[in-house]
Amino acid sequence: MRKEFPRLLSEGALGPLVLRNRIVMPAMDQNNCTEDGLISNKTLQHYEDRAKGGAGLLILETSAVKWPDGATSKHQPSLSSDAVIPGLEKLAERAHKHGARMIVQACHHGRISGLDISRDVPVLVPSIPIPSFDTLGMTYNTTTEELMKMATLTGGKLPTFKEASKEELEEIIEAFVEASLRIKKANLDGIEIHAAHGYLISTFLSRAWNRREDEWGGSTERRARLLSEIVRKIRKKCGSDFAIVVRIDGHEHGIENGITSDEASATAAIAEEAGADAIHVSAISSSGTGVGFTEGPLPWERCQYSELAKAVKSAISIPVIAVGRIEPEDGERLIAENNCDFV
Repeated sequence: MRKEFPRLLSEGALGPLVLRNRIVMPAMDQNNCTEDGLISNKTLQHYEDRAKGGAGLLILETSAVKWPDGATSKHQPSLSSDAVIPGLEKLAERAHKHGARMIVQACHHGRISGLDISRDVPVLVPSIPIPSFDTLGMTYNTTTEELMKMATLTGGKLPTFKEASKEELEEIIEAFVEASLRIKKANLDGIEIHAAHGYLISTFLSRAWNRREDEWGGSTERRARLLSEIVRKIRKKCGSDFAIVVRIDGHEHGIENGITSDEASATAAIAEEAGADAIHVSAISSSGTGVGFTEGPLPWERCQYSELAKAVKSAISIPVIAVGRIEPEDGERLIAENNCDFV
């Protein structure tokens, strides 16, 4: 195996971390936590099994920094109080004893905050949305039973929107910092800031969602201010021995004024300057039709986002993580061709 995939299975440096290989298990929602957002035995077993499997880096599924605010589910991991630390410590122990490193994907879900919608709390957005695509398109060929299952996430309610104030944004920045300190106290290895897939930070980065004219909107730099402030303050509080990964969309498919590859590269450079150790390149698509999910974030083609990762890598000096149906032979080739550093 090592002879067949010498690059894929070689050690790699990601900020302060030395990983046993270049294989990264990305964050994938399991929703196995308790109703308080605490790590359950089922969650522990799931990630221990993946650590045994041999990946160099595990990323805990997306976890809410202000849970229940800005969360999608009662059963997703919470990062909003010290009560989460013991469970995170157990995760660290189980990952480390099998030779894996583990970080936590942290997020505020913004317009997709299912718990807020179910509680009649307006969801936070950079600007009140003006839909430019048919958001009901994917429901036309969906059964009533399937629609009911989707509706249970929000109690059958539709979202109301609130333009995030400066004070609310500063609270969210501080929530990311506090979450990072809890992650570090639990002996986990770092954080992945989720700035992709239509969640809060992603909407600030996108011209499709961010029409603000204040310091949080306008130019690429101002649209990236929320992200850069989060990275900068985490680095200041957690120090150089704490890994900071940023996940971004390399492109927003089928979305008018969506993020372009050039804008993604510029955002990656801003994140690097702020103190990020690596950039994880994904993509997103319009949810107006079912096929959108196979353009992003669930690709149907092998190596579907590899060119997006390559474009970002050319703009920065820190490592790039590629994602999107990458088989072992693909990973070996992509690393050899300098398209990315980890897969």
